[in-house]
Amino acid sequence: ITAIEQNPNYATAHHWLAVQYHDMHEHEKAIEQIEMAMTLDPKSAIIHFFGAVVYYATNNVNKELALYKQTSNISPGYLGVECSIGQILKRQYKWEEAEKYYADLLKSDYYKNNNNNQLMVYFGLFDLYLTINKKDKAIKINKLIENVEDKLLEQHLIKVKYLRLAMNYFNLNQPKKSIKYYTHLIEMHPNEEWDAWSCLDLANCLIYIKDFDKASEKL
Repeated sequence: ITAIEQNPNYATAHHWLAVQYHDMHEHEKAIEQIEMAMTLDPKSAIIHFFGAVVYYATNNVNKELALYKQTSNISPGYLGVECSIGQILKRQYKWEEAEKYYADLLKSDYYKNNNNNQLMVYFGLFDLYLTINKKDKAIKINKLIENVEDKLLEQHLIKVKYLRLAMNYFNLNQPKKSIKYYTHLIEMHPNEEWDAWSCLDLANCLIYIKDFDKASEKL
């Protein structure tokens, strides 16, 4: 709060205070601070993106959608923000609109020339096809995820890619491939905090195929 007291017009300070309130589930205070930040810096993509996150937590989908669109207008392709718009369409059961929206994204310069953003579209399409029971299309999208080269991705998305592959194959009822990717993920990043969750998920897969001995080793 000291930074705000020193300079009440410092948008970033209001932004980070909103982050703290959001993390503490104090949503009204988070909204107050992020609205102040957006007013002070109306051209900041990162502030408007987080504004959408705050309104998502309060189930205000209209405000959430408006802020994602505003973020896209400020900085197209920023953090794959358009994928969040696709997720909202999916949540609203607008299946065909969501599918077309994702397909159009893949044709846009901000996605066809950006492997990180492409991967996020693939995640969205996989989830959509799984939800509407288009398994054949989900399988094809999952293969596209699998074929994205690690060297073309930002470091944090490499982890996400393998985590999603492990989850996706389990949801496609292919637990052995799921086990393969959970194992790879654990070997890539041993002793990290989130590795414990991967071990738990791996154990669940092993239990699913009734390999109880190996499952107990992971717990």
